[in-house]
Order: sequence, then C-alpha cells, then structure tokens
Amino acid sequence: MTEILEKIKAVLQSPGSFFGSIKSEEGYGPALKYLFVIYLVPSIIAFIAGMLSSPGKIGEAVIIAVLAEAFGVLAVTFISTGLVHIGILLVGGKKGVFSTYKALAYGITPYVLLQWIPIVSILALLWAIYLEVLGLSKLQEMSMLRAFIGWLIVPLILLVILAALFTAVLIGMLGVLFSAASTGKLIMGG
Repeated sequence: MTEILEKIKAVLQSPGSFFGSIKSEEGYGPALKYLFVIYLVPSIIAFIAGMLSSPGKIGEAVIIAVLAEAFGVLAVTFISTGLVHIGILLVGGKKGVFSTYKALAYGITPYVLLQWIPIVSILALLWAIYLEVLGLSKLQEMSMLRAFIGWLIVPLILLVILAALFTAVLIGMLGVLFSAASTGKLIMGG
C-alpha cells in the first residue's frame, strides 16, 4: 500500500520525473494493481454514501458494484489504450502499446480520486488529460504536441464517424417522413 501511495504522490507532485522513472517498469501487473487500488477510493465513498442513504440494502449492491468496477476498470483501460495507441502510432510512436497503457493508467489518477466532487471533477479531468499526454510524451519519447494529437486523433475520428452516422440516419428518417406526408400516407394517431 505504501508503494501505491508513493506513486500517487509522485504522479501528482512530479509527474515528469515519475513517468521517466517507470520507463523500465515491466508487465501490466504494477499499473493494473495501481488502478484497482485508486478506483477503490470512489467505491468506498459510494459505499459510505449508500450505507447512509439505505443501510439495509447495501450488502448485495456492494458486491455487484465492486465486480462491475473491476470489470469496468479492465475494459475501459484496455479499450482506451488500444484506441489511443492507434493515434500514437499515427504520429510516429514506436515504444509499444505497454508504454501507452502506463501513461493512461497512471495519468488518470487525479480524475479517479476527485471525480466525486462537483466542479472539481472537471478540473481533475483536465489535469488527468494533461498527465496522460505528458506520460505519452515521456514514455513514447515524443513532443507534447505529437502526444496530444495522438491522444486525441482516434476519439475525434470516431466522434466524426458517429456524427456522420447520426446525420445520415436523421436525414433518412426525415426523408421517409416527408415522403409519407407528401403522398398522404402518413398515419396520424387519433
């Protein structure tokens, strides 16, 4: 536990040095263990809030929440790493997917710890984005600008694709609606 607390302190107080120091960290184990532990903070807060609001129904809900949290941490971490790593490759990253994973796993620290505080959570998210980009820059050995573009490019492309699909579906639905209305075959309730 002391090791985790030291990592939290290092990530938050001297992130550049921290990311430089974990370049040689091997295997997914240390970063994954770190993520599970820091995700416990909001889980404990939610548990306490749940106990205060409905003390009789907490046991089963806690077990479900912890299992969902564990699965969520795994799924989100690996999916986001894959997406961001594609962007990192597009901007010339050559240090492997594990370096991307470490940058994201440790960079998310402020958001995970502070997400439960209104307004502060927004600042914590921005701080986490900065730390993730800094981690990518250090671990992938590239400029902050290239790291930021790599971090952003795939999610941005996916957002554009989703917006285009939504627009196409909306236009199609409006076309059917106007076609039905112009032929008098629009069925109205009532």
